[in-house]
Amino acid sequence: MRPAGLFIHDFVPINLPFGALVGAFSHYVSSNMIRDLVIEAWESEVAELSRVIGAGETPDQHPSVTVKVGQPRSRRDALVVPVEWASDSDGWIPPIEADLEVVAYGPRRSHLHILGTSVLPPGVSDCSERASLEHRLTVAVVRHVLFALAGAITSEVGRS
Repeated sequence: MRPAGLFIHDFVPINLPFGALVGAFSHYVSSNMIRDLVIEAWESEVAELSRVIGAGETPDQHPSVTVKVGQPRSRRDALVVPVEWASDSDGWIPPIEADLEVVAYGPRRSHLHILGTSVLPPGVSDCSERASLEHRLTVAVVRHVLFALAGAITSEVGRS
């Protein structure tokens, strides 16, 4: 039986015009950059979750993640990059298959979007308390990655 898919969609506003972001977006959306952000997000969000719920679990200290970044494609007022990540280690990091995009949102604002799917860890049944917790953790990891990537892109544009 194939694991149930979890719909993932989030965005971060960036107060810069689309044209100013395209070069920095293309520069930062690389397998290495995304991998580092996913690992950082996972460690941070699992530590926070453990603190909040009082669990003794800690994240895999050296998680291994494989990231695939596809060829960018343009849409009207958007640049879209397919991205996938999955854990290589025994520990579970939410696997993602999504489109990461920078989108024009008016003349002086853009959005950094992610739209895709993830799956629950093996052995976690749909509609369970554990599934709900894992979904919230996945969303937190994705949001963490988006904010970190938006910050890196904004800093790069500021240096230009």
